[in-house]
Amino acid sequence: MALPRQFLTYFLCTAMTAVYHCEATAPPPPPTGLNYSWLDPFTVNVSWQLPRGLQDREVWYKYRLVNDQTDKATTCLSWRNFTHRFLTEEMASDHLTYEVWTVGSKCDHHSNESTRVAITVRTPKPRAEVKDIRCFIDSTGMNCSWSPGNQPFNLSYR
Repeated sequence: MALPRQFLTYFLCTAMTAVYHCEATAPPPPPTGLNYSWLDPFTVNVSWQLPRGLQDREVWYKYRLVNDQTDKATTCLSWRNFTHRFLTEEMASDHLTYEVWTVGSKCDHHSNESTRVAITVRTPKPRAEVKDIRCFIDSTGMNCSWSPGNQPFNLSYR
């Protein structure tokens, strides 16, 4: 009679350990409700909602620019947004695509990551045309001038 009890005890402990282990390694849900807004003509803010069933401080988030495949392109955050500053001339087209995903509490651990969610950020349309851009460098720095296109405009540049 002792052998079936020992076997049953061993079986239950093994089963409970396996179930507990499966729950601990389940990937977190992905972020939802990705959105972006332009803070100025050169700065975009990407944000998302907390995944269902989770609380703040339970997970971290990673994001990367899709075109950049390097490890340093992946950034780890504890908050649910990031800001990216760039010049539109640095972009290959009129849009950028970012991937955002949820990770466990340790950002350096790749086995506990959610599926990646993509968001495409469209660049603002240019509002004015300039012609005849000329720049020269002197001892005080760079000096540029240009002529406006077919209509007057307010200019902001970096």
